[in-house]
Amino acid sequence: MLIATLAAIAWIGALQAPAGRIDGRVIGVDARPAAGVRVILGEIGRATLHYNRPEAMLVATPGIPDAERARWSAELRTDAEGRFAATGLAPGEYSLLAADETRGIELGSLRVGAEPARVELALRAPAFLEAEITGMPFDPQSDVIQLDALGTGSNVQINPTLVQPRGQWSFRSAPLPQGPTWRVRGTSVVRPQGFPATKFALTIALQPGERRRIELDLGRGLAVAGSVVDAAGRPLPCVSVVARASGAGEPERGAVTDAQGRYQIRGLAAGPTVLEASRWSMRSLAGCGTGPRDVSALRELVLPLESSALADIRIDDLLGAPAVGDPAPAFSVPTLDGGTIELGALRGKVVLIDFWATWCGMCRMEMPRLVETYARLSAGGRFEVVGVSVDKDVDLVPRFVASRGLLWKQTALGPASENAIARLYNVNSTPATVLVDASGRIAALNLTGEELVRKIDELLRP
Repeated sequence: MLIATLAAIAWIGALQAPAGRIDGRVIGVDARPAAGVRVILGEIGRATLHYNRPEAMLVATPGIPDAERARWSAELRTDAEGRFAATGLAPGEYSLLAADETRGIELGSLRVGAEPARVELALRAPAFLEAEITGMPFDPQSDVIQLDALGTGSNVQINPTLVQPRGQWSFRSAPLPQGPTWRVRGTSVVRPQGFPATKFALTIALQPGERRRIELDLGRGLAVAGSVVDAAGRPLPCVSVVARASGAGEPERGAVTDAQGRYQIRGLAAGPTVLEASRWSMRSLAGCGTGPRDVSALRELVLPLESSALADIRIDDLLGAPAVGDPAPAFSVPTLDGGTIELGALRGKVVLIDFWATWCGMCRMEMPRLVETYARLSAGGRFEVVGVSVDKDVDLVPRFVASRGLLWKQTALGPASENAIARLYNVNSTPATVLVDASGRIAALNLTGEELVRKIDELLRP
């Protein structure tokens, strides 16, 4: 009953705590008050700030009733003196974003408590990126170009609007905030698998106020051509093959194998290169990400190749995923609180392995029900939850967990592609759940909502 009481106190306390207030001011690059600037803010565990462009940014609060949204978020505009105020806020850690189409953008954060919190946001000139990308056909039915911010380190999701000429990879970006490094990535949806395969990617650093134009010809440079086959020599179609120079952040070029398992990648530079072959299946449930991966291989090369056969990739064993009735693969990993969680040590209990991410809206919507279920069942000593975050920003996870009042053991081992537990269970999407019975076998996979609660109750029944 202690855990149930603690969970109830945490939730009720958040609702009944004295209302917090933020008093803020926005100043422009000229150090004068900036009137009419849009400002959005949100508590780190319950709201995500989405930036597309200054007039198209919003706050999302998945799983929070409409009547409670104002306690965790606000969307405002500064007055004639550049000031803004948000009242009635619940205690917590808040991110803020102020943006104007021409005057600039700034991110900030602060903690809200019983006393009014004060903040000043100084706009910095936006950056702009324009790219002319040629040398590769563009299919508007399946091809997508993304501009992703790397290392923002908060609950701010930056996905700037891109203006693309019809039928081309080229683009012009919306105003970009200062700070992040940008990853330009072109992908193509592989059918029928439904996963996005990388066609090219490169990393770009921009300075505040910089207007950068890049020209990229994907048809120039060295080429690599080969085939991907299984152990019997049969061709493997729909496999994504990506070539990247050695070193983090280096440019990438990619292709997808055809019906004969063949691929060709152009636009490569001489030197050490890594080929990575991957294939995923379609995710069967709603959520973020893909289904299980059945092809995974790495090949190290030096370009130009001495023999074209060096680019051929043989997959001796297709990857599988644990199934219902299988023994749950064992693991022992560090937890956020500095301890260790070992699945084998939980034998005799019903264990829910919950794969989630701070940016996953469906995960957030599931959290209140899971908090309630854990509070109701864990006190008896027969039920446990192991949270497995697949966030890239592992530093955000403990702050999010504390804000949400998640009382079970949590791990944060990086994104699914690098996460030891996610790879063990072949999980590449969220939310994903693995329910393990008291004998250590998998009793159910990917249940959510009331269906998951009913199955847990069934397994705990004498």
